[in-house]
Amino acid sequence: MLVANNYLSQTLIAEIGADIGLSSEMTGVTVSLTQLGSGLGFALLVPLADRYENRRLVLLAVAGVALSLAAVATATSAVVFLVACMALGVCATASQVMVPMASFLVPAERQGRVIGMVTGGLLGGIMLARPFASFVTYLADWRAVFWAALAATVLLGLLLARHLPRREPSRRPGPGELFGSLRTLWRDEPLIRRRATWQALLFLAFNMFWTAAPLELADRFGLGQNGIALFALAGAGGALAAPLAGRFADHGHGRAATGVAIVGTCAALLLSGWVVPAGALAGFALGALAIDALVQTNQVVSQRALYQLSESARSRINAIYMTVVFGIGAFGPLLGTVLHARFGWHGPAFGGAGVAAVAVLLWLAAQCAGTKPTQ
Repeated sequence: MLVANNYLSQTLIAEIGADIGLSSEMTGVTVSLTQLGSGLGFALLVPLADRYENRRLVLLAVAGVALSLAAVATATSAVVFLVACMALGVCATASQVMVPMASFLVPAERQGRVIGMVTGGLLGGIMLARPFASFVTYLADWRAVFWAALAATVLLGLLLARHLPRREPSRRPGPGELFGSLRTLWRDEPLIRRRATWQALLFLAFNMFWTAAPLELADRFGLGQNGIALFALAGAGGALAAPLAGRFADHGHGRAATGVAIVGTCAALLLSGWVVPAGALAGFALGALAIDALVQTNQVVSQRALYQLSESARSRINAIYMTVVFGIGAFGPLLGTVLHARFGWHGPAFGGAGVAAVAVLLWLAAQCAGTKPTQ
């Protein structure tokens, strides 16, 4: 429910842009700023979970999400809307406080499964946000989407206040050590650099695909918001891959799962560049499902591997990883809309495949360098 708020505008960029005065090429900036806000939240908010009691931190962030949604729903200018979107992205990173938090509740041999379960929820939120937003807009307007999300977030906050367990960090590093260690971890742990870079490139391609997909569905296939919603709902099936990926990682198959995820994402994007112009809507939907499943598989396997590096620094490791992933991936929506406006579907499809191909080359280079099988 938290992460869904970052993606509610993704299928509504045309309607929102027309209402608040953004050009067609700049509508993608609404999603980009939300994700840049997420990158800022990962850098500043998520590391605090290694110092402060986690439940209190999550509840404060949820309150920030509610306030940001209220600002988005009432915005009448592009500036107010975009600032509120960025604040929304910052506060919604509470979801990534809860991923390492959940890993502390189970023994190491089950961490992959649990990370996969929570990440499956995150992906479900990402994917269900699109059909939810489209259906509500079809019935009312885009502002009703954010009012409904506000009501759901308030309910979520009440449930978390009642049921979320407390978790006190085992030690409390000072602010200087807390944030200074981020640079040290990035410098000294090549696994963080590799995993973050691979996933950042896949997420960049993922965002290019999903920002341009609604535009293509409307332009080429003539679908309205209800049809776009059904398409996005089909893509939500990719969330089922996350728990399976966690099980594979728990059984020592993380390296193979990573290779399949990275190479498969590149292949799926390439195929979409030919399937979509041919008018194959079913092929388009299958490609979306595959891309979602593959990108999230790499996410789960990566987080599971990274959490083994240090128990006391899991939130900081997660913060570094997610900051890089979202900091780079945030440019996907803007690139997707610009390339689609100039080159049609071939722009985001082949452009995204090119980005994923860089991840393939970096992954192959790591294998040739002889990294450990778990890495």
